[in-house]
Parts: sequence; structure tokens; C-alpha cells
Amino acid sequence: MTDIETPYDSFRKVLTHPILQGMVLVALALGLATWMELPNHFPDPDSFYHAGMAELAATGTFPQQFPWLQLTTLRTAYADLHFLYHLLLVPFVRLFGAMPGVRIATILSVGLLTLTMFGLLRTLRVRGAFGCIALLLGSAPFFFRMNLAKAQGFAVALLALGLIAVVRRSRTGTFLAAVFAVWLSSHWPVLAMTAIAICGIDIVLALLIHRDRAHLVPALRTNASLIGSTIFGVMAAAIVHPYFPQNLNVARQQMMDIAFIAGPTTANVGAEWQPLTGVQLVDHTGFLLLLGGIASIGIVLLVLRAMTTADPERRHAAAIALGCGSMAIAFGVFAMRQQRQLEFFVPLLILTIATGLQPIIAWLWPARVVIGWRSPGTIRRPLATAALLTIMVAYSIGSIPALRMHRTYFTNGYPGNHLRSAAQWMRANIPAGAIVFHGNWSDFPFLFLWNREHRYLIGLDPRFAEFADASQFQRWQSIARGDVRAPAASIRSTFDATHALVTSSQTALRSALDADRRARLVYTDADARVYELSPNIEERPRPDRAAAPALLQKTKPLPRRNAR
Repeated sequence: MTDIETPYDSFRKVLTHPILQGMVLVALALGLATWMELPNHFPDPDSFYHAGMAELAATGTFPQQFPWLQLTTLRTAYADLHFLYHLLLVPFVRLFGAMPGVRIATILSVGLLTLTMFGLLRTLRVRGAFGCIALLLGSAPFFFRMNLAKAQGFAVALLALGLIAVVRRSRTGTFLAAVFAVWLSSHWPVLAMTAIAICGIDIVLALLIHRDRAHLVPALRTNASLIGSTIFGVMAAAIVHPYFPQNLNVARQQMMDIAFIAGPTTANVGAEWQPLTGVQLVDHTGFLLLLGGIASIGIVLLVLRAMTTADPERRHAAAIALGCGSMAIAFGVFAMRQQRQLEFFVPLLILTIATGLQPIIAWLWPARVVIGWRSPGTIRRPLATAALLTIMVAYSIGSIPALRMHRTYFTNGYPGNHLRSAAQWMRANIPAGAIVFHGNWSDFPFLFLWNREHRYLIGLDPRFAEFADASQFQRWQSIARGDVRAPAASIRSTFDATHALVTSSQTALRSALDADRRARLVYTDADARVYELSPNIEERPRPDRAAAPALLQKTKPLPRRNAR
């Protein structure tokens, strides 16, 4: 008897086709990312630093020292840990300009990570892959982090590609993924630890399950070779890195001293380095945590089935679920120390949910096979489908306000031309190579993008300055807070700076310089002021307040390009 395909069956085949589902998910991701980026503002100043490094890479310049940060350890020993990311930005920066190019690359990276994560779930033969990626895109904290115009989107995409290589047991793919991860950003330990965790757990399960050499030896050999490929890829990438051996020291400072150890500091670090409480973690990922708890039951079932059947494929599936679950727990703990770790905790939790729920999904939606006069799961299937649709609608309703709330960070962020006018004025009127004092370390990326002819003091992370000279860093902090009266002489003598840039938010420092007769206001706009600093009062007499506007108007030239 030949089965007749009904219109419903034809519609279901089209709707569940992986290519169509992938296209829908990528279109959804690109649309949401474009909507998130539409305010044309940047929440994170580091985006401007990456744009500046991409401009240098476009000219073939890869600095081995970083004279733009005079008070930090990077001044004499610099390594670009985002080397590959900056190379990826080069065509976008050349075609669309610095900040528009970075924004377009960020939007495309969101689409790329969506495609690779969906491909990973399809490689794992996960039922419900479409819904799992929808959960990923609906996580507002994760989606916000992916749109920060940094390397995170590409890092998550490379994580998915590396895990695809592990699932397929490809030593070459695992090696290449490790190499590119090291060159891409400082997030490479996520891929390395996850791959090693999966293979290590697979080895343990093989030792527990298999007693015959026919299954045990291939399992040990395959997983050991994958672990070796990962470690060898990391080592090879570090050695052949263009910044070797300085990259080792900078990586140690950034990943161990700053990110992992993160000892006590007087530096005012960014919000992403602040810890999350348990309540905040539940608020950010509560629904996903609930699904993760249910998935843990499914992981236990996977392990039990692998042990009872001694099936290598079931053992491998259980190892993947356990590996992703253990890494999700680890990064959940890391997120409670530094909320920036949410960007990897969420995708690892999604992988745990997708793999762990498979036994439960198989029971709720059994195969459509007719046995006798009925089909198994006749009642469970429609009830489970109705419950699933209700949950997805509720999750969407909850995600939309959360995404809107996180979009306000873009609305209230820095415009794409922040501090450009002040930086261009300094480039045209201050001798090249001069040191410019600035009272906020987060001002550096803007100055670096728009004016690389001058040197600055602190940027990227204030702890690089604290490592270099703690006493000098504390002196910089006290001046930046406005605690020092008449700071011009101290700035000249301590930092050898001839000018000082003060943004509109630094009212205390601005008031101190306004009251200092050694500081002469030479430029002002809505975002910043520039003061010329004199070593003594007689060298730079202070102009009258009434004459200041006229003086500023006379000394403000045209931009350099127009003057040329």
C-alpha cells in the first residue's frame, strides 16, 4: 500500500526545510541587528579603537609599540590581540568609512553567528533547531552584546564552526578553528575549553561504557587527537602570531590579570566588568535557566541510554550535552563575576538546552508511525504543540520590551563623530608628537580614531596604567577628579603634557583648569574643551573672560583637509 502525501504533509515539508529555516533565521537576525543599530550611536567606546586599528591595517601598519598610551605597559610592549578581526574590518572601513563600516560589519556578524549556530544544531541533528536559535536571538542581554561593534559576533560564529569540527571528528577543522580563534580575539579560551571538555568527557564515558577494544581504542584515539589538535592549534597560532612574543605577555595581562584574576583595583572600570547578583542573572536569563534545568533531566537520560546500549553515537551525543552543560555552568559562574561573560554563557546554555531536551522532545513528539489502529502520541503531540506555541508567544512578548530597553543604550550612546571636531582641531594646531592630557580613560578611543598624530595617557583599560606605575596612575586619578587645585603645573611636570582635553561631563576638572592661570582655553565646543598649559604664569597670561569667545573664534582654523 502506497502512502498518499496530503497537502498538510507537503506544507510541513516546505516549512521545516533546513534551508528555508536558515534563511528565515538569518533574515530575522539581520533585521533585528539593523533595528538595534539604527540610532547610529555606539554604547562602547572600544568600537572607535577597533575602527582606528582597521584604518592602520588598511595602510599596512601594524605597530609593535603603542606610543598613544604613554602611561601604560602597552607603550613599549604592545600586541594586537584582535589582529584577524581588524583585518576583517579593512574592506568595510575602506568602502563605507570608519564607523559606518564597523557598524555594517557588526550587523553581518550577527547574521553569520545565527547561520553557524543553526548549522551546528543541524549537524547535531537537533529537533527544534529553529526554536532554539529563536531563543538565542530573543535573549536581550546576549543580543545587545553581539551588537556592540566588537569582535564578539565573529567569536561566537567561530565557536560554532569549531564545535562543528569536533562533532564531525575533524582534526584539521579543529586545528584551523583554534588557530583563527587565537588570531581573532582574546576569546579563544572559550573554544579551546569547550572542545577539550567535550572530548575529555567522551573519553571518560568510553572508559565507563566499553569493555571491548573494538570500541574503546578508536574512541580514545579520536578524542585524544582532537584534544591534541586544539592544543597544537592554539600553540601554533600564538607562535606564528605577527606580534610574537609580545602577544604572550599582553594576553597574560588581559586574560589572567584583568579578566580572570581581577584583583582589587582603584580604577573605575566599565560596567561590563561589574559582577551580576544571582537575582540579576535570573532576571536576564530566567526562562533559559528553567529550560536548562529541564534539559539536565534529558542529559541524565542520554547518559543512561548510552551506558545501557553501549552505542558509540549515543555516547558521543551524551558527551556533547555534558560538555556544553559543564561549560554553561562555568560561564554562568564567570558571569556572576563579570557580566560581560553573558555573551558566551547564553549560547552555551542554548546548546545545553538543545541537546539535553532531545529525549523529552522525542517522547512529546513521537514519530508518525501507525501501529494497529492508532498512532503513538496521538494525545501528547497536539498538547505539546499547543504548549510549545504558547511558550514561544510568551517568550516573544517578554523579549520585545527587553530588546527595546537594551536598545536605549544605543540611543544614549556616543555618536559616530564624537570628539571628532576637537581631535581635528588639535591635529591642525598642536605640534605632532605632543602629549595631550585627558581626564577620562574612555576618551582615548575617540582621540585615537580621529587624531593619531598626538600621544595620550590612558585607554583601553585603566589597569594597564595601574600595572605600569601605580603611584603615577593615582596622581592621574586625583587630577582627573578635580582634587588638585591649579593642576596645569602638575600636569606639565608629571605627564609632560602641553595641552589638556576636558569633556563636558568632567565639570570638576574643567572648573579647576578655568581657575588656573597657567591654563589657557584655546578651543571649545559642545563636547569638549582644549586648554594650553604653561609651566609658569608669565609665559601664558590668561585672557579676559569677555575676550575669550573672540579669541577662540580667531584661533579656530578650518579642518586640515579643507585647508589643503
